[in-house]
Amino acid sequence: MPAPKIRCAWAGTDPIYVAYHDTEWGVPVRDDRLLFEFLVLEGSTIVYAHMQAVGMVNDHVVSCFRHRQVARLGKA
Repeated sequence: MPAPKIRCAWAGTDPIYVAYHDTEWGVPVRDDRLLFEFLVLEGSTIVYAHMQAVGMVNDHVVSCFRHRQVARLGKA
């Protein structure tokens, strides 16, 4: 019988977190492009989380992405 997998405490028992931990978080990455992608995504996630914490998300999103501007982007 194989030994149980050791996981970080944040994974808990939720199947989605466990799967993410086992297939994404706990897997070493050596590809430069993928590492850069992770760096960019993590950076934007941190900024967004901070904006949520200080209550800026709704005002910021509305001011940056007005409906008409978004519609023009869709036509481009």
